[in-house]
Amino acid sequence: MATRSATGPATTPPETVEQRFRQLEAAWKAATGVLSDDADIVEHPAFREIIGMGAAVVPLMLSDLEQRPRLWVWALPEITGENPVPVADRGNIARMSDAWLRWGRMQLIRDSALGEGQKVTATVHPDDDPVKRLVGLVPWRGDLEAFDRWLNDPDEGL
Repeated sequence: MATRSATGPATTPPETVEQRFRQLEAAWKAATGVLSDDADIVEHPAFREIIGMGAAVVPLMLSDLEQRPRLWVWALPEITGENPVPVADRGNIARMSDAWLRWGRMQLIRDSALGEGQKVTATVHPDDDPVKRLVGLVPWRGDLEAFDRWLNDPDEGL
């Protein structure tokens, strides 16, 4: 809704990052929903503008991926400079989405301050053996890179 300033013309409140993201997403989906060429989909101006919004949209994309697999898996590597998707899973949007969600959870762990001896809960579901699981409270006294190695390779450090 526009408001009138006492000293000038009507102004519109600035849109939030999420509002802009959703507007661009809607335009991108409308324009590319019937396309089958990956290049045409990822080169669409709205998709490129979303990528240009940078790290601010990563939590929005991860939230979307929690609801269902989406093509944000193509934007996330460009924005983050990382690609946690195993080579064997590339091209499988559902598995790519799962890999990005695991990456997002690891980012939360990295961003949290882990004190020495603080307990960490970890559940590991290796893709190659869904029966093998490591669940529990683990007293952790290592640095976050060591924790990351342990989390991604449950045999590490045991």
